[in-house]
Amino acid sequence: MNTKKMNAKNIFVALMIAGFLAFQTSVAFAQSSEIKSNEQSGKIVETLDFRQSDRLEGSWLVIVTPPNGGAPPFRGLITFDKGGGLIASAQGDILLNPPPGVPPVATAGHGAWEKIGSHRYAFTFIQIFYDADGNYQGEAKTRHSITLNRRGNSWSGQLQVEIFDADGNVVFTGSATEQATRIEVEPLTP
Repeated sequence: MNTKKMNAKNIFVALMIAGFLAFQTSVAFAQSSEIKSNEQSGKIVETLDFRQSDRLEGSWLVIVTPPNGGAPPFRGLITFDKGGGLIASAQGDILLNPPPGVPPVATAGHGAWEKIGSHRYAFTFIQIFYDADGNYQGEAKTRHSITLNRRGNSWSGQLQVEIFDADGNVVFTGSATEQATRIEVEPLTP
């Protein structure tokens, strides 16, 4: 009888310890996953979810800055999907008065991305150029290497672009820096 009570007590204690450890683990996980700062007024609540801070999926507003002031900065939009695909577009994809030799229209960029390290990603996309009559004029291939910030809501990086004519010859190469901000859901305000 004494042995049965001892075994029951040991099992009960083991279950209590296991339950306590599970509870502590879930609390520790919750605390490591979110940082909340809340003013006493309740006006500002900031949440940081570390599980989401190193993810690229979503839509971004990008500012590209060519080197040495050779051209003014311009804006673009990029959306990364979970499967490793992306779609990009930018100012200048349609030119109403293009300079001589510059195709007036480019498709949106389509490409692929992958994680290459902690908060580091690489991606490449291709655009097709065509004239006002829809005739193929060449392509552009743009390669990027970026680093997400700690919060996962902005990134900075470098890009290289190659532009090909309709015969596949490289007619331009260039590089630039880029900064991007995640597009977040903003609730309607009264």
